[in-house]
Amino acid sequence: MRQNSDLIKLVASDTVYVRREPLALPSLAGVNFFSGSANLTPEAKEILDNAALTLRRLLQRDASVLIEIAGHTDDVGSDESNLRLSQARAENVKNYFIDKCIPPEKMRTAGYGERNPIDVNTTPEGRGRNRRVELQTIK
Repeated sequence: MRQNSDLIKLVASDTVYVRREPLALPSLAGVNFFSGSANLTPEAKEILDNAALTLRRLLQRDASVLIEIAGHTDDVGSDESNLRLSQARAENVKNYFIDKCIPPEKMRTAGYGERNPIDVNTTPEGRGRNRRVELQTIK
């Protein structure tokens, strides 16, 4: 008959620890919007098509993943209108992903307005980069 210490050694030697790699969400770089608009350009749709394929694979690997689609704007316009616009951009991307077979319950949207710029708002190029959407995991 085995003693408790033998059982503990047996269990400990059979234990496998799985280290989860950080999730690599697709980049939505290049998914920009025209000033004052939530409409997707043809270039943006191509990027989103590739992102949807990556997201489907990711969700097949880990069904517990929940994704936030974060919408952003430049600083043109009022804070209130920019918040609404950024939310509309995030919702538009979510709807695009739903059309590409990403389950809606796996996505949440958030509009951040002009609060988190990634570039200056003093040039057309900088404002263009600030009009964007990003993906983040929620856990």
